[in-house]
Amino acid sequence: MSRMSDRLRVVARSGQGGVCTVATACALACFGLAFALAAPVEAHAAGTEDSALQQVAVQAYARDNAVPLAQAQLDVALADKAAPVLDSLDSAIGPTSGDIWFDPQDSGRLKIGVAAASPLRGPNIDAAKRLLAAHGLLGDADFVPVVASLTALEAAQASIDSVLGALERAGLVATSINPSINSVVVQPALGLPPSETVTVYGAAAAAGVPVRVEALGTPSASLQLQAGPACGSISISGFGSNLLACDPPLRGGVEINTDLIVCTAGFNGNRLVAGRPVFPAVITAGHCLIDNLNTLLIPRLPLGPWSSHTASGAQQLIGPQTIFFGPGDYGLIRNANAGYWKPTPYVYVDSSSKTTLDPTYVIHSDGRPRVGLPVCTTSGPVLLNGRHTDCGTVINLHRLHCEDTALGLYCRSDVETTITTTPDGSSGAPIFKAHIAYGTHVGIERPGSHHQFFAPIREAEVALNFRISTG
Repeated sequence: MSRMSDRLRVVARSGQGGVCTVATACALACFGLAFALAAPVEAHAAGTEDSALQQVAVQAYARDNAVPLAQAQLDVALADKAAPVLDSLDSAIGPTSGDIWFDPQDSGRLKIGVAAASPLRGPNIDAAKRLLAAHGLLGDADFVPVVASLTALEAAQASIDSVLGALERAGLVATSINPSINSVVVQPALGLPPSETVTVYGAAAAAGVPVRVEALGTPSASLQLQAGPACGSISISGFGSNLLACDPPLRGGVEINTDLIVCTAGFNGNRLVAGRPVFPAVITAGHCLIDNLNTLLIPRLPLGPWSSHTASGAQQLIGPQTIFFGPGDYGLIRNANAGYWKPTPYVYVDSSSKTTLDPTYVIHSDGRPRVGLPVCTTSGPVLLNGRHTDCGTVINLHRLHCEDTALGLYCRSDVETTITTTPDGSSGAPIFKAHIAYGTHVGIERPGSHHQFFAPIREAEVALNFRISTG
């Protein structure tokens, strides 16, 4: 099993126990007093992607997919152009949708899977074509006949997980969904005993949809969770140096901290009650708020108030420890100091020898991640590429994985990307591209791997009664 970050928590781990459940996590939810909403922020005009961020994304795309930079530039531009239209395409196709993905081996073209016994025609296909044409995408898209709808794949994965749950919790099997091959993917660890291998193949054969079984590698697939307009790098005693900090307004990507841990701010937004905003909040990784998942079963004392730092290193309160949990690894910190921080729909994009500074990169909307979609992240600590911002590609949806905690195992389903993110303090970092929010960083498969995971933002918004701020 992978180790926890030393910076993430101070309390020592001990013992083993049962599996933490969604109901247990949700039972910890509590409400706080309402605070005044932050003043609205003037919206930035929608337009082309930030040139510095685009360069990072193109380089990552070329690396991940082994294509020339010139082709990567065209592919990423197409994905940016199509991203705002994907939800409407899903709605147009309806329940037969096999999901939508981008194919780097076919000039990054948009692929629209349709599970239908008849040829690819009819009113739903016609509606989708009209939508594509209206956005100048018809010539860049293909309708692909598939065996199973995305709904059927999700149901089959749940069935397989019910059979292989013990192996998954032991880090010996992982499951995910890859719409680009219209399959549930089951990955048993190398060296799995024959009797358990038979169980894996039996569950795959009974799924009733296409299933690909492929080796996972060594049996160490559990996550290592991480916590650990002027902006600058600061040092915090006990947590290291080169941490990203900014003067107000508060934005995604900057460090946030208590006296015990450092994490990263995801996106600003508002907690909702009956559909109405009641106080401003910032979303981050849930395990940052619950002392490394160890308080799921036995609540401990709060970690203390959350703060962030200005560019000069002055510590300023965000708000008291307030916990709101959903079934995934996400939670909210109530912003009780919104008058000072003036939270905005900004995410920080860093500067380096290859990029230019954009400390006010505006988020225009939320979105659902798709396989092949380029995504980027900004972390409070410097990433392995020497910057605070890096990019990669979504490679799997619904990637089920488990983390060992002092009280047992906690399992969840997240999105897998190729971003290399290992420094302590990255948890909660925003995942975004083309001014669309996609999720918040929760962990990596193992140190140094190209397997970063994030929790989908729309799932978090529903579970937490939260809406991100947009401009």
